[in-house]
Amino acid sequence: MKKLMLVCCLLCGSTRIARAVDYNPSDETLQKAIDYGKKGKGRDFNSFRREWFRLVGVHETSVNFVLQTPFFRAADEARDAAIQYNNFSISDAKRAVAANTGTLAVVAVTHANASTLEDMKLLIKVGDNVIHPSSELKKEVGNGLGGIEATFDDIPPDAKITVLLIKNNKEIKATYDLKKVR
Repeated sequence: MKKLMLVCCLLCGSTRIARAVDYNPSDETLQKAIDYGKKGKGRDFNSFRREWFRLVGVHETSVNFVLQTPFFRAADEARDAAIQYNNFSISDAKRAVAANTGTLAVVAVTHANASTLEDMKLLIKVGDNVIHPSSELKKEVGNGLGGIEATFDDIPPDAKITVLLIKNNKEIKATYDLKKVR
């Protein structure tokens, strides 16, 4: 009986789905992202992106953070294609992640106008290390909202990170455990 339980535990343990950010996803990982995206076409956007999304604050002080991993970018575009009844292939997924291969992108959307956007900064903290973006794009998105999309290099794929938005000399934080994010 003990041997049977040991075999069951080993089998269950070996089929566990590994999670961690994969900066250079394989075709198999991209296919999983496509499948996740297709299955997500009937779900509302917030439940679809729950793994990558954080909402911090309320009303005018609220910030929506989205961690854009390669898996997320491929899954998100596959979801959009499925909603429009279009096919989405591995080649399409490779194009979706190609622009940011090897990097982690973060988007923060908050109440902001052109002048407040200029003063905002997006950073990532890993332990005591503060990492500045390798590229950053700030833009108004309408309805009194503005956003920053920043790309970060050299973030360990299994790190616990804190994303910091510096706005009006205040830090707004969202935390992620990259071991639990695809």
